[in-house]
Amino acid sequence: MNQLIARKLVLGANYAPLTSTSVIASGTLTAPITNAGTAYIQGDLGDDIPLQPGEWHVLVHVDLSRIKAKGTSNDLITFVGGTW
Repeated sequence: MNQLIARKLVLGANYAPLTSTSVIASGTLTAPITNAGTAYIQGDLGDDIPLQPGEWHVLVHVDLSRIKAKGTSNDLITFVGGTW
């Protein structure tokens, strides 16, 4: 059975995963327009990949525990989707 997944990660100076355990999902990863600064996700080679406030990306069948983000303290990254 498919499940809705809605997650919010409060950012800080160090990378943190979107989920602590493996969750395979499809949905939209967003840096809300209200963020004060640029958020960063960690690329597969360890690079900082910038996400500007208001930027979003559709992800398909990804492990949310492998998405790690950092940024301005108290800014957010959100994910809304599901296990479909």
